[in-house]
Parts: sequence; C-alpha cells; structure tokens
Amino acid sequence: MSISFDRRRRTAGAPARRSAAVAAVCGLLLTTGCSLTSGSGSDFEDASGLSAALGKVSSEPGTWSVGYTDSARLRELTKQAPERFADFRPFPDSEFATELSGSAVSRYRIDPDQVEERLWIQSPDSPLMAGYWRGAFDSESIIKKLKAEGRPEREQDGATVWSGDEDSQNDYTVSDQEFTHVRPVGTRVFHPADGKALADKAEYRQLVACLGDVYSVSIEPRQSGIDPRRGGKELSHLAIGQLARSADDTSGVVCAVARSEKSALKVSETVKAVLEGQSQYAGSEVTVLEGDEGEGQPSVVKVTVPDNPDDRKVGKIMRGPLLTALLKL
Repeated sequence: MSISFDRRRRTAGAPARRSAAVAAVCGLLLTTGCSLTSGSGSDFEDASGLSAALGKVSSEPGTWSVGYTDSARLRELTKQAPERFADFRPFPDSEFATELSGSAVSRYRIDPDQVEERLWIQSPDSPLMAGYWRGAFDSESIIKKLKAEGRPEREQDGATVWSGDEDSQNDYTVSDQEFTHVRPVGTRVFHPADGKALADKAEYRQLVACLGDVYSVSIEPRQSGIDPRRGGKELSHLAIGQLARSADDTSGVVCAVARSEKSALKVSETVKAVLEGQSQYAGSEVTVLEGDEGEGQPSVVKVTVPDNPDDRKVGKIMRGPLLTALLKL
C-alpha cells in the first residue's frame, strides 16, 4: 500500500465543479505547492454541485448534518454498472430520507428521474428535517394539488411557502427548478440572506474544495466535549463522500476539518496507522491541506481510498476501521 503525505497552503474554495478542476491541477503540482482560490461563496444562482446546494441552506440558527447526492450522476452510473451501484444508498439516513421523499413523490406525482440533485438536512439538536431538490418540475400541477389540500400560503424569505396540514407537517416551496420540504412547519432552512449560507462558512468552503466532484457525501458536525467516547476533540466536521471518474474507476474520500494544525497532524498520523497493512485500503492517499488559522481557514485532512477491481460494490469507505477511528477523534 502507498500512503503519501503532502502539505499544501490553501484558501477558501467555491463552486464544486470549478474547485474539482483546480484540485486536479493541484494534484499535478504536489512538489511545488498549490493554493486553491476562487470567487465569492454567494455566487450560487447558476451553479450546480455541492457548493451550489450548500448556498441554498441557511447557516443560522442551528448546526446541520448534511447529505448531498447528485441523483442524475448516480442514475447514470447505475445504468452503466448496476451490479456495483444498485445497492448504494445515498448518505446519510437513507431510510427516513427515502420515506419522507417518497411521500412527497407519491402525493404530488413527482417523477424521481426529474430530480437531478438532492440535499438532505437534519439537526442533531432538534427534530428538524428538510430536503432540497433541484431538477425539472411541473410546478403548476404541484401548486394545484397544494391548493386543493387547503394548505395555508405565506411569504417567507422572498418565496411562497405552503404550510403543513393535518396529514403532513411539512412546509413546501416549489418552482420549475426547485422543490423543498421542511419539518417542522415555520422553520427557516432555505433561502438564506447574502453571506449567511452554509457555503459562505470557511469550514464548508474548505470541505467543498477538498471533496471535489462527489456524487454523494455526508457532512457531519462534531461536537466537542459532550461525550469523549464519541469524538469531536480534534475534528469540527467530518465529510465522507464517493467519487467516480467512470463506473469502473471509483473511490471514497474523507475530508476531516481539524480544530488546529496540531489536531491535523494528530489525525493524519492516526489515519496512517490505521491504513498501514490493511489490504482493503491498498492505494490510499493521505494529504494534510493546510489552512490559515489567522484568517479563520481550518486545516483539512484528506483521505482517498480507491475501490479495488475485485470490490463488487461501491461504498466500502463507510465500513471498517478507518471510519471507526475517525469517529473517535
């Protein structure tokens, strides 16, 4: 197994596809150093990918667990290699997310193939759950059904919100390109003010640039001090994603936001010890991407684990000792 450690100075990234392209160039420049830079974190209107989705989510008032899936890309991969991708379930809580999404699909007759991207939001501190879908929707038909249900209508953050009824305690918004559902009613999750999106926060910009063009990812905040056995002392955020250059060339990626440069080094050494001698992690790479504590940009530890030719299913990074070790940090 080969494990490489590279330390690169970096600044905040922005839209995911552009960041992925820059990261690819940086990969060719490991010996000379590299800095990832791009524009404002609020430039999300015409973008797609993880950064654009995070640009739709308010960073206030709570702490969110985030699951993102490029549904169109996953459908394409599944068609090309059904035996590898058919059983893959998007992050994070797929069963409940599927149940809630399935209810909306059935109730409003939304074709799942029209959904290009999905974002799942959950709060570890409250019963809040929310979903954001980007795609092509028959908004006129959906709005007719919302009206027929007798749902109250209100304006919130510049959007029309259809409030929950007796059977469904969700708020909905709908347009030709977007569909959102939020529980409980009245909770502000989407349509943030300028500069107040998750994508505007330094740790999320660092994660977006680190992850690259993932087709699925889970981002979990780590809460320090609540229970030492549950981790959070060294890491503030942990992201676990899936990459695919093609249906046959896939890998898992972990991006761990360190609380300090000292923490970043400790995490990288821990990961190195876990990977050493483990055949399932053959070909893995570990990189410490340096931040700038003075500028509020945290360091990130990146771990890339390629799927081997004999791996029948994708997603092995979600299983085994690597994830177990990271969850304790």
